[in-house]
Amino acid sequence: MNTHTKEFLVDEFSVYKKSALLLHSLHPNDCEWLLNKLPRVKSEKLRILLQEITDIGFESLDSDIHDVTNTFLNEKNEEEKQEIVIDYRIELINNITTDQITIILMEEPESAIALLLAIHNWNWSTSYLSGMSADSKDRIRQQMATLVGNIPNGIKDLTLQHISDEFNIIMDVNS
Repeated sequence: MNTHTKEFLVDEFSVYKKSALLLHSLHPNDCEWLLNKLPRVKSEKLRILLQEITDIGFESLDSDIHDVTNTFLNEKNEEEKQEIVIDYRIELINNITTDQITIILMEEPESAIALLLAIHNWNWSTSYLSGMSADSKDRIRQQMATLVGNIPNGIKDLTLQHISDEFNIIMDVNS
């Protein structure tokens, strides 16, 4: 591996970079098929990283790629792995539109909405809350005040997984 390749692998090894490496190991037709199944934002990020891999001359050596990613993941303890997954889901949910999150949260109780809002300062949160009654906003904000900074990673992960799954469902319906 040349120096640029090592820098690419070491540079915070984001979920996207790991995904790009794994995609690069696939047959080009399979890689393209998977990219076309993803939301546009994800696909564009991965295409940029795939081009970077190609530009640095990284050969598609399936076993080497899997060795690198497995070594990375094996070096992490379970809590660090969970943090990586949480960060990925936060990035996904943060890019959801207000209309999409409104559909996702339509039947959720205020306590679940407060939990989600307490996890992160979402791009869509102000716009989402502006569509609620003053009473609902007050109740949600009161619940959020007790939750911020006190949410265990397991609860965060389950909440984010649920929202991510719901988002994927609406994206599949709209495809």
